[in-house]
Amino acid sequence: MFDYLEGFEKRMEFVAVVESIVNRKNKNQEIESWFKENELDNLFFTLLIFIMEQTLSENDDCTLQNMTAFMEQVLPLYNYRFSYDKVKALTEYMVKDILQNGGAVKNYNAMCYTDKIKPVRVRLINDKLLNDNRIIYQLTDQGYDFLFRTKEVDKELDFKLEQLKLKELLKRKNYKHAVA
Repeated sequence: MFDYLEGFEKRMEFVAVVESIVNRKNKNQEIESWFKENELDNLFFTLLIFIMEQTLSENDDCTLQNMTAFMEQVLPLYNYRFSYDKVKALTEYMVKDILQNGGAVKNYNAMCYTDKIKPVRVRLINDKLLNDNRIIYQLTDQGYDFLFRTKEVDKELDFKLEQLKLKELLKRKNYKHAVA
């Protein structure tokens, strides 16, 4: 019926990922109160990028301990100096309660214009128990997809954007705007 809405639920998956962090459930009001508006949102995305870097470039195991150490280095950039125990509590909150949805399945209802409302599952990181009983964390495919689309794909496609826009204008026979 609306060809231009085909795959709409895929667009909404991107929104669902952002929503899972920005409008986070399982909030710990005490930890949330340590920060000014939007600072914690920035820290969540910063931590996701750290997890990506740990698992991609360094091929290192990403544990709560090295995430806590990373957060100890980042927090002073926001003018915060917390005790190790407080940073550890913050990191555990970010990883376990929010990024892993407190262990619960997180669904976001997205409209699929061929099948009606469709739940989109949101899971950005997984944990894995190693033989030595250490737990490591990795991004899910959804987590990689999201992070790559926020920078790497944008950077890769930047020069092609005008070509893509022109192609779509021509496809819709909008020659007036295609020439302008």
